[in-house]
Amino acid sequence: MFSSMPTIPQIHPITEDAKATIKTFFKNQFKKPSDSDSEDPPIDASSVFGIPLEESVNRASQSICKQEDQEVFGRIPLVVANCGKFLKTSKARQVEGVFRVNGSTKRVKELQEILSTRRNIEDLDWTYYTVHDVASVLKRYLKSLPEPIIPFEVYDKFRLIYLSYEHDPTELLIQYRAFIEELPVLNQYVLLYLLDLLHYFSRRSAQNLMTSSNLAAIFHPNLLYTPEHELEPSEFYLSQLVIQFLIAHFNQIVDQSGARPIINETLPSARVPVPSSSVSSPMIIPEPMKIITLNKEPVAEQSPEPTTPTTPTTVPRRPVSSESEQPEFKVKRKPVFK
Repeated sequence: MFSSMPTIPQIHPITEDAKATIKTFFKNQFKKPSDSDSEDPPIDASSVFGIPLEESVNRASQSICKQEDQEVFGRIPLVVANCGKFLKTSKARQVEGVFRVNGSTKRVKELQEILSTRRNIEDLDWTYYTVHDVASVLKRYLKSLPEPIIPFEVYDKFRLIYLSYEHDPTELLIQYRAFIEELPVLNQYVLLYLLDLLHYFSRRSAQNLMTSSNLAAIFHPNLLYTPEHELEPSEFYLSQLVIQFLIAHFNQIVDQSGARPIINETLPSARVPVPSSSVSSPMIIPEPMKIITLNKEPVAEQSPEPTTPTTPTTVPRRPVSSESEQPEFKVKRKPVFK
């Protein structure tokens, strides 16, 4: 007649170890993926990232040659060669913003590890990676170098010559050819290879929107940079103009025909204009108000008798330095290419 009540199991409190296990499980299960390009993977002993250019070439390098005669004239880091070859041989030249858009963080990390540790990538399935992934790896490598491709010691030299010859592009080109020849040999090879790659994309800017100006804005921090000008936009702009000039005139830089190059164009000015806020504006005296009556009969408009204002109608502007008053930079002339 009476049924027995079911036995209620005893509930034991959850231990701290069990809580930690549950917390870790849910954290890993619901972790939000990120496709940003801001986080760099750690550098291990076998990586070619984050080490000086010379060490990177010693660990893994690729010979480069002139396309005309296939003559080998130097070596560059293998990661730069692999990324450059993929970007040139794929349809990257047709992709809008190929260097501006970041790749997937997961794929970029994976590809970076492969290109850092594997010397033979003949069996690598490149179809898994997008052109943005490969472009991001190339930018990461250049960013990881302890020193830009154009060394710190010649940073000012490459920039001040632009200010001296910006009204004479032909002479400016001759000077840059001499400057590049004076770079350390590895820096010279990598710089020429990158300028060739960027020039290749700039010639197809109608498809990929990567003009020489856009490419220079992206790559100049990796090619011509100093931490001293980190927060000075005008200095960044000057460095960008230098790299833009080198990209746009790459063919004339490497031309060894002996003919004097002729550049018939006006270069962008690197001189910073005086801000408009620093110039006094003329004072405006308001006109006398017109008095209008609301009578049915029309009444002529009346205005107060004219008075001579005590305040001048304009305030003298502060003198603004003209371009001719800007300081001139004296640069020692270099011999012309033979």
